[in-house]
Amino acid sequence: MSGFLTAPKRAVALIAALVLLGAGSARALPIYFTSFEGDVPFVGGPEWRLPPRHPWAQNSNDPMARRTIGDNDPNLFNPVRTRTGIRSAYQHETFSQWSAMQEWGMDLYDNFYVRAWIWFDRERERLTNVQTPCFDNVDRFIQSGVVTAADDGGTPIPGWPACRISKPGITDSNTYFHMSTEPIAYIRITSGDAAGKEWFIRRPTFYTCGGPPYGYNPFWNINQTLEVEPKAPNTQNPVAAGVKPGDTYEIYGAIAPLYRAVQMWVENRQLRDFAKFGIWHRFGGEATAATGPQCSDTNNWKYFTRQGDNGVNGYYDTPWVDTGIHRGYDFTGWHSLEIRVYGDNPNPFKHQQFHFLVDGQIVGTAPRYTAEGRIPFNRLQIGGLAVSQEWAFWDDIEVGLLPEAGTQVVTVNSIGEARSLPEGTWVQLPQSVVNRVGPGWFQIQAPDRSAGIRCLHNVPDAGPGTRIAKGDVIIPVGRIDVVNGCEKVLSVLAPQLVARGAAVPEGQELFANARDLRADSPTLKGLFVATAGRIVNTGDNSTYLYISDGSSHANEPGGQDPWCYSRVKVRADGLAFTGFEYLRVRGVLGCEDGEPVIYVSNLDQDVEVLSDFELWPWWKDCQ
Repeated sequence: MSGFLTAPKRAVALIAALVLLGAGSARALPIYFTSFEGDVPFVGGPEWRLPPRHPWAQNSNDPMARRTIGDNDPNLFNPVRTRTGIRSAYQHETFSQWSAMQEWGMDLYDNFYVRAWIWFDRERERLTNVQTPCFDNVDRFIQSGVVTAADDGGTPIPGWPACRISKPGITDSNTYFHMSTEPIAYIRITSGDAAGKEWFIRRPTFYTCGGPPYGYNPFWNINQTLEVEPKAPNTQNPVAAGVKPGDTYEIYGAIAPLYRAVQMWVENRQLRDFAKFGIWHRFGGEATAATGPQCSDTNNWKYFTRQGDNGVNGYYDTPWVDTGIHRGYDFTGWHSLEIRVYGDNPNPFKHQQFHFLVDGQIVGTAPRYTAEGRIPFNRLQIGGLAVSQEWAFWDDIEVGLLPEAGTQVVTVNSIGEARSLPEGTWVQLPQSVVNRVGPGWFQIQAPDRSAGIRCLHNVPDAGPGTRIAKGDVIIPVGRIDVVNGCEKVLSVLAPQLVARGAAVPEGQELFANARDLRADSPTLKGLFVATAGRIVNTGDNSTYLYISDGSSHANEPGGQDPWCYSRVKVRADGLAFTGFEYLRVRGVLGCEDGEPVIYVSNLDQDVEVLSDFELWPWWKDCQ
């Protein structure tokens, strides 16, 4: 297992085989997927947002950025990497959590997976930082590379005034070396004529004509040339020792390296259950601060789950479980991280468990916390902490169903086809435009008004810009459910947002009377409709009321009371009327407990008072 992870090139064929085996299974069509394409908001938009602030004082949160091919940062040598398309999410070098969170919009309990693809850049450590040297004085591997130039000193420094000349140096123009104080580190040439020779690495300085050396960007040097001094038994400067472009090198030292974390986790919003998984590099203790005890050579995959009743309190500091499987110092390229969540399953090795996978291989398993019964998962976080020179790009994030769920996502061609499927069916609808939006729901309908459906979600509102809005172009994926005993809806994950601001034509409502809106008539359910009627019951004087237009007897056929007419329930916030009004109402048609309901999304635009005196006082409120 560890051989596969430390030598990924030897496993290309195996990975391809695993991918082929997975084709055609339930995971072939995820219930959520994004490759971060499209000109839509990322962190702070309706799909992804900034996670809650982490509790340790010195490390807050930074929003993960979305990067596009071509907008590279020339100061950091980190060209944008994408696996699909031209954009990816970027986990930058930072002293805080660089992350993003997605609220799914619905609860998932078990038999699902979350997978993300991550570009791991070549390992590169700062040569020195704010930390003191490791107390054990043990030299540790820091980084490796290829020499692009060597210098024995005395060379004029370009761009500086006359009489400033270099000291001996070794250059790698493909990387940067961060130094702020004198490092306890040395460089060893590992190929070529100078193989095996070593030099101490010194803080960059320069000579002046006839005077002492002066500091060169002394507080934070981002440099591609290491100033060096021969380390015994070597007595020669680089060029004299035979160092040439193309020679390889390794850097070692007893400095305290900075740890990094690249990880993802699924969790319950109240932290009642969670599973974290990722790589911890140089993590030498449970202190999570950037200046904590990190004098370690560990570079292993770790996971972290709720262990017991005190698990919530230990959400940030309960010990991670080390899989013992080493990533390898050269892990450059795209790799997949995956968490599988199993529930009540007859397979004893999958019953109530988390499985953690790298490149399709299981590297660890853990039992789920079951003391509180079934606990839903409803959000995902990606990112982590990277305070050394290793960047990560995230792409192709997906949530899907496992074969053990016994279901898979069905692609349908229309909303009407989705409505015809039985309750519990998972479907992916064609690209759709959001027509109406209400609290906890939005509605889509066919352009020809042949069918519509309300889509339910429970994503917490995080302010303007984070909501699904009218005119959003989305790809809806969800489960067909029946709510309130009679309304077929689509329970959706946070839908993939394709674009914002599409035109929604006015006058799309279908005018109907109470006879057409009967709860037992499926023709108009889910569509944007309009009707009119007198208020026959003011309801709770806030969130609902009833109207009737007298078009249909409530107890027909064979009714005994000729003044008893069907009523329509109207739901919206702010419905405060006297009871004498005659209203015109627009909204999405649903039903509750056998009664038709119109869900209003905009009270000011969709509810109009036509008359405010009692026209037909003899109508009854018939239930």
